[in-house]
Amino acid sequence: MAPKVTEFDRARAALAKKLDLSQRGDADLLDRFDRWGGDLIEGLQVTYELTDVIGPLIDIMVDQHGKRSETLRQRDRERVLNPDWFQRPDTIGYVCYTDLFDKDLKGLANRVDYLKKLKVSYLHLLPILEPRPGESDGGYAVMNYRALRKDLGTMAELAAVAEQLHTSGISLTLDLVLNHVAMEHEWAEKAKQGDQKYRDYFYAYPDREIPDQFEQSLPEVFPDFAPGNFTWNPEMEAWVWTTFNSYQWDVNWANPAVFCEFADIIANLANHGVDCIRLDAIAFIWKRMGTICQGEPEVHAITQALRAFSKILTPSMIYKAEAIVGPAQVGAYLGEGKHAGKVSDMAYHNSLMVQIWSAIAAKDAKLLELVMARFGAMPASGSDFVTAPGLTPLFGQTLAVQVGEALEKTATSEVFEFGAGTGALALQLLDALGDKVRRYTIIDLSGTLRARQAQTLAAHAHKVRWLNAWPEAIEGVVVGNEVLDAMPVQLLVRQSGVWHERGVVTEGAGLAWADRPTDLRPPLDIEGDQDYLTEIHPQGEAFIASLAERLQAGRGGAAFFLDYGFPEAEYYHPQRHMGTVMCHHLHEADDNPLDKVGLKDITAHVNFTGIALAAQNAGLQVLGYTCQAHFLFNLGLTQRMEQASLPERVQAARLVNEHEMGELFKVIGLATQEWPAQGFAHGDRTHRL
Repeated sequence: MAPKVTEFDRARAALAKKLDLSQRGDADLLDRFDRWGGDLIEGLQVTYELTDVIGPLIDIMVDQHGKRSETLRQRDRERVLNPDWFQRPDTIGYVCYTDLFDKDLKGLANRVDYLKKLKVSYLHLLPILEPRPGESDGGYAVMNYRALRKDLGTMAELAAVAEQLHTSGISLTLDLVLNHVAMEHEWAEKAKQGDQKYRDYFYAYPDREIPDQFEQSLPEVFPDFAPGNFTWNPEMEAWVWTTFNSYQWDVNWANPAVFCEFADIIANLANHGVDCIRLDAIAFIWKRMGTICQGEPEVHAITQALRAFSKILTPSMIYKAEAIVGPAQVGAYLGEGKHAGKVSDMAYHNSLMVQIWSAIAAKDAKLLELVMARFGAMPASGSDFVTAPGLTPLFGQTLAVQVGEALEKTATSEVFEFGAGTGALALQLLDALGDKVRRYTIIDLSGTLRARQAQTLAAHAHKVRWLNAWPEAIEGVVVGNEVLDAMPVQLLVRQSGVWHERGVVTEGAGLAWADRPTDLRPPLDIEGDQDYLTEIHPQGEAFIASLAERLQAGRGGAAFFLDYGFPEAEYYHPQRHMGTVMCHHLHEADDNPLDKVGLKDITAHVNFTGIALAAQNAGLQVLGYTCQAHFLFNLGLTQRMEQASLPERVQAARLVNEHEMGELFKVIGLATQEWPAQGFAHGDRTHRL
């Protein structure tokens, strides 16, 4: 029986047909569709008939892809490899009006060195797109999204400034108004001329019947100077929806043509070097009778689709949603439920700003501390970093679904955990699995951690045992969360075309690096002739071989490892020339393991291709390989988040947000026998290993 052809398959085939896959850029585009195309289609299907929108979107994608410079394409490749680039602790933002900063874009260009000296890495230029003449709501009544204020400069000058900023390590952010356009915008002018296509871009009613029905539940945003939400336009002979001002016409996002228009606008801005789009007034874009028409579910589906479109086409661009909503609704703009990890990368929230300014003005940070205490562990907690089980018990509860399935498939009743840390994951699994687990074995060498684990697991003491060495046989399910990354690696460095092994020598009272020529090589040839630092993982691969031996010595079993890493094609990418070794100490990260020796946690990313090959060579089956977000979604995290409290949802979102654990972390499943494991039901990437 032939496999069912899905909407994703049809869309992918339509895109591939328009590309030349012998060209690197086109092949990259299709690879990114493989990664984010599912999110795009999922978001579009909530609001539109897919046949009305996917064809035009693909045409836009191909057209704008052809216009993207090679410099920006290279920026895309680099940021795909480093999706958390905007979350670095040294990120410093600067917000300004271009004309007040230095008259125009030419003046701003002359001040880039000044921004660099201030260590600015994120520049947000307040409205610069061409506004309507006269009153323009501070520039947020946009008349032309493809031109700038004439006194500030041209789009070509914007692209030049963006390139100069990029060279100086500064990312560029612009505002994009999504809910409305100026009444002088081309779409509105054509609508006033009677063009039905463009009348359908707006909400226009011949009488007050429907507007009055909406007004029963609609608040007034500016009741003092813009009362009501509808304005009579004599040229249209209709009441036009105008949420903010009479000269700002709300656009109809239920019309798929509007979605396509804005997708093209966003792509054009990205092709002019814009790194971040602030989605202004996004909460208002979906209208539903009987509601306040803010934050409706379709808003988040549309945002997901827009973000996925940009991730496919211009992945170096991120989204920042203006979440002018109540605190309880902010999480939705970062992604909750089925949209978790798929919506905006950041949120612009006025309430938090108010709390910050209040703390400064009142010299009292109690309210701010109360809010911030809901987020993550701080250095005072004694941890160097936060692991998934420490964020939320929803992690272990969700993982338990996969572990439970594996116990059933292997007809076993014991769980083995390597490196159990505080015991948080063990507790979550034991609580969730109940009688399915007869014994829980922790293999850990740390006496200090063992004592902490015993305290955490006191309620399950009758089931728990500790080992400090391999058992002769393993019959059950093995779990390792952030275990493989802690295994020793060998450093290899290519200098002037010659490969060396990097080791450590004493130098005075301290330690220093020393390199010596070697026959060792990475598993892939590294493109280019640049100096290149990387790692190979013989101990991690030997660990997997030993695990296979123990699993096969008994009645069999399965193993699941969750860790940050890549397949080898991404691991040994030409841009990853500084390796992946990182150190963590008191929530600060650096790449120097020779400093504060013994105090830092030292890790290296996992080459999952090497892990998979080691398992297969030792006789195990690879059940699947995917990102942590897909894995947890497949196991029902969405449903658990929907039933959780707001603080719990906020923490759980970190498990699946792309720039946090959702994409950076991967999951691989291994077993002595093959079966369709639930965690890999959708989004399996085994073919990319």
